[in-house]
Amino acid sequence: MKNAGNAQLMNHSYSLKLSLFILLLSFQVKAQNFQKGFTDGYRKTLSNDRTGATQGFGDGGDPSKCDHWGGTYADGFTCGVKQATEYLQDRKKELARKEQNRPKELTINDINFDKPLENILDDIENRKQNIIQNIEPNTNEQAKREYIQVLETNTDQLVRVVTNRWNNLHQNNTGAETANNSNAELRYNPQYVQQLMQQQQQSQNNYNKEFESSLNELSSSMRGLSNSMQAMAMQNIKMELERRKNVANTFISEHSNRLNKLSALYKKIPESKFKQNLTGVYNGYFIMKKKYSFSNENELQTEIDCKIVIKNNVVKNIYLYGKKAFEIENPSKYPENSLLVNGIARYYDYDNLQESTIIVLEPYLNANSKNNLIISNEGAGFLTIWSNDKKDKGKKIYIQEISSNGAIIREYETGIIYAKNAKEIENSTDVLKIPFNTNTSFLFYGEVTNTPYGRFPLFPKISKKNNEPLSDNEHRYVEIKKYRE
Repeated sequence: MKNAGNAQLMNHSYSLKLSLFILLLSFQVKAQNFQKGFTDGYRKTLSNDRTGATQGFGDGGDPSKCDHWGGTYADGFTCGVKQATEYLQDRKKELARKEQNRPKELTINDINFDKPLENILDDIENRKQNIIQNIEPNTNEQAKREYIQVLETNTDQLVRVVTNRWNNLHQNNTGAETANNSNAELRYNPQYVQQLMQQQQQSQNNYNKEFESSLNELSSSMRGLSNSMQAMAMQNIKMELERRKNVANTFISEHSNRLNKLSALYKKIPESKFKQNLTGVYNGYFIMKKKYSFSNENELQTEIDCKIVIKNNVVKNIYLYGKKAFEIENPSKYPENSLLVNGIARYYDYDNLQESTIIVLEPYLNANSKNNLIISNEGAGFLTIWSNDKKDKGKKIYIQEISSNGAIIREYETGIIYAKNAKEIENSTDVLKIPFNTNTSFLFYGEVTNTPYGRFPLFPKISKKNNEPLSDNEHRYVEIKKYRE
């Protein structure tokens, strides 16, 4: 009996231990499931974030702070989502505080032109250095270099525009008309148009040098390929880069030739001819200095024929290509720059830091030139660039008009508009309608970016139909399906 009692006691003890083991194992399994749910919920919430509020997975969270710690997988997942959401909110607030306190680039509106020019330029340089010193420490080196490069370019442009404007405001002039005209420095100078393009040949030389380096590197890479498919892909890349080089050089050379012809004609005009008073609609030439997606950060001088409405030697309207849809707002935005001086009016776009020049020749060359030219209401359609991806909003798109022989006629830079779907963008009443010529096809490019073969803009993914010419007054909505960078 005693042995039977001992056996029963041992069985009871074994059962108790087995129950405790099973219970402990159950707790461990539940704890593991809870931990997995927490980690999955936390990481999924942060990885789905598209605001840039965090990188990676934050600090990983703290499961012990959960209300149902040790519960089911679903309990852990819910708590992980909650903690990650709170982390994101705190991180966004922190980034917003940093952004608010981070020094911003100076704009033309921040400049006090009553100060000496030397002090203004010091302020601009000090602000640039302050911005560089306050770059986010975690920024990778490549992004940091690109940001500083853009900052340097913007600063150089601002210095140039500020210097020109300061000189205009502080020059010693006589006569009320001259004193009120910001183009007063445009004295009679037969070499003026030639001076506008002095940088053109150097820009082209720089461009070709950089491009040749990229092509040579690509050719070297191709020689080491044994796979025929890879070699074919590289050959296609090389052909595309060659095409870009050729059309860019054609574009640069064509505009250089136009400027040379303008210079030759302008030099034929005696100073006395500029004394006449112009009123009417005349042919003119719009010269603009700007950077293009294909110019490798080099500024180019380009010329577009236009029709100009003039009243008592004051430019009232400018219509590029002589078309109503291509009116530019310089005369109304900068009326102080609109008085023709020796056939020339020069504008400084302080918002975009761009210079442009209007030149009128015909009435000074030919006393019988027409002054009642017609502004066309036809010959233009419109594009609007949009995407249903929020992170693409505002990204740059370069649109090139291409002639029937493949040459670049014009390039326009714009930003992507966000819309949920095609219906929303097409029903919007305030979208940006960009005018383009009919009978020209299109190529679309994204931001200039680093590639294994140099810095080039990539093609975004769009419907091929968008490359086709516009019809008169057509408004085409171009969806960017994927922005490649």
